[in-house]
This record gives sequence, C-alpha cells and structure tokens, in this order.
Amino acid sequence: MDFPKIREEIHNDSFLNPLMETLQTDPTTLLDYLLRDGLVFFKGRLMLGSSSVLIPTLLAEFHESILVGHSRYTTTY
Repeated sequence: MDFPKIREEIHNDSFLNPLMETLQTDPTTLLDYLLRDGLVFFKGRLMLGSSSVLIPTLLAEFHESILVGHSRYTTTY
C-alpha cells in the first residue's frame, strides 16, 4: 500500500486533516480514533479521504473477488 500517498490525501482532506490535528494535540479527545505514523484509524480501521484514489480500487477488489465479493449474477442465482 502506498502510505505516503495516503498521508498526503489525509493532509489535504477537509474532514481528516482537522481530525488529525486534534489527535496530534490531544490523543485522548476522540476515543475511537487513533493517529499512528501519520495515518488516521477509526476503531482500528484505516480512514481514507472521500476523494481518495484508492476507493475505486478497493471497491472493485471487494466486489469482484471470489472469496469476499459478489460472484456475478449467475453464481449468486
């Protein structure tokens, strides 16, 4: 995974950047959030900005994967 790109996206995101700054100031303010290595996590899951370039890739992976996604119409039927 391209962590520098994710860090840059977090820095430029209008929601995540203020959240990150709050966590840097006082990590105990937001209990479900964690700032680690410049990445923001919510309940242990990495947060991406709403315009992240990784979102389409992740959606495609999880929808098309045989193990975790939708298996197309005929297989589901």
